Amino acid sequence: MNRLYTLFFIGCLSLGGLVFSFWSEPAQPTGSRTLVDFAGRTVHLKSEQPKRIISLSPSNTEILYALELGDRLMAVSEYSDYPPEAKQKPRIGGFQSPDIEQIISLHPDIVFAGSLHTRAVAALTAAGVPVAVVEPKTMQEVLDAVKLVFGCPTTETAGFSRGLGRAVHDHRRQILLK
Repeated sequence: MNRLYTLFFIGCLSLGGLVFSFWSEPAQPTGSRTLVDFAGRTVHLKSEQPKRIISLSPSNTEILYALELGDRLMAVSEYSDYPPEAKQKPRIGGFQSPDIEQIISLHPDIVFAGSLHTRAVAALTAAGVPVAVVEPKTMQEVLDAVKLVFGCPTTETAGFSRGLGRAVHDHRRQILLK
């Protein structure tokens, strides 16, 4: 009789575990990526390396070009004029008034916004568009922005980020020694 109770108990535990697994958080799909932006928001991307990027601020446009991701930029803000190639990209409105409907219609994998884009971030997020707030104010935050944008998914980009960090550190040291 004890054996029967033991088997029944094990069966209930197994069934409970199976039912619980259906209600628990799903595993992150292969090839997807989750990141935490400068505003502390968790942003879920459908692919590990976004191919369709929109930048709402000139500083983010410059970071993307510096990281050689200009070919992935679909559109930029009206005032994104550096590097000169940025002037050739389609415009999605001004810094203060990005065209939300136009952005949604472009189906971006991610939109990089600044901290002043609170309304645009809220509207795009509500529409299901992944938006990351990137607004570096210090050299360390610039390095953090590089890591956020790149996501350091490969040895090559991780090496780039480390090399950039060393260059900034060495430059800072030289300035302090003078």
